[in-house]
Amino acid sequence: MPPENGSSPKKPRFTTTLAASPSDLEDVFRLRYQVYCLERKFEKIEDHPGGIEKDKYDESSVHYLTRDLLGRPIATARLVLDSPHGFPIDMEYDMTQAFADIDRKTTAEFSRFAISKDLRNPNDAATAGAAPSESLSGHSDIAIALIACLMKESWERGITHWCAAIERALWLALRHGGMGLRQVGPPKEYHGIRIPCLASLTEVFDKRVFPLTPEIKRRSGLSRD
Repeated sequence: MPPENGSSPKKPRFTTTLAASPSDLEDVFRLRYQVYCLERKFEKIEDHPGGIEKDKYDESSVHYLTRDLLGRPIATARLVLDSPHGFPIDMEYDMTQAFADIDRKTTAEFSRFAISKDLRNPNDAATAGAAPSESLSGHSDIAIALIACLMKESWERGITHWCAAIERALWLALRHGGMGLRQVGPPKEYHGIRIPCLASLTEVFDKRVFPLTPEIKRRSGLSRD
């Protein structure tokens, strides 16, 4: 149905979808290579031949991918589900106490959140404020929609908690946005200085405090109304 004022609906500047096909997953891994190996130099190029950045946790993960209007991959993130490998955060932080009262089977790790600086359009308000790999600067629509999709995926899978090791800027932005992140250990060098944290998604859903506009809800499907 057209808007009451007769104007045409505004075309979305990007789309965020589940990366399930082989081609989508390849785009995810190539974008991660661009961000983590070339832009941020968190990973060694020689450890990821063929321009693909992936690890043992990807097979037990759910990946989402954001594309611009031309179909180019511009952002991605994953939810690492419980598996015999554990979570990536276990490799760098002692999470024994943090998981003492939380079921790992209903926990997922939010990781590999990447927004490419090379594919951002400086004239696009949705991406102009985003940092090269991790940001919610200015509540970027791209970053928020991506996180909203992961929240929806978590809700549908019965995930009650997220764990993550994130940069301080993103940690502060998520807390400001209503994500009740609880720091569970001291910051540590791991792809930059990162804070280990836990978040109760049940509290987030119940309070409806995350800053989701109707348009972002529509694109991500995250709506309980």
